[in-house]
Amino acid sequence: MSTPMDVDNSPETNSSLMNVISSIVITPLMHSIPRQASADRSKWTAQHEQEYARRKREESNINRIEAKISSHLLKLKKLYDDRNNEVVLINARRLQNDDEKEVKKEMKQTMKKIRNRKIDELEKKEQFMEQLEMGKYKKD
Repeated sequence: MSTPMDVDNSPETNSSLMNVISSIVITPLMHSIPRQASADRSKWTAQHEQEYARRKREESNINRIEAKISSHLLKLKKLYDDRNNEVVLINARRLQNDDEKEVKKEMKQTMKKIRNRKIDELEKKEQFMEQLEMGKYKKD
């Protein structure tokens, strides 16, 4: 049952981040060794050594970026965990509040029934007393 106070928990809202994360494509680094370089490193030219050193620095930079990404993802995960914990607390409070309101309503209805029953009993007692006074009530 939807009420005007319901929070928008539509799948589109909740899964938008997951769509962004799952749509990320990680392109791997290729050819850490220059393709023209020999398999035997002793036969490499100065240009091959220079290119190899450059590729190692590039690899190191990419690893540093990946470490930052991991750090940010951990922070993001913590934020989502904090959010989820807050939602659990809010939902528990809302549930407790709704339960308390329901119990109060039931108690009020019960008290009303008791009050009405007492009024009915009092009226019956008064009618009985009136009948006794008028002599209409006969004892066996």
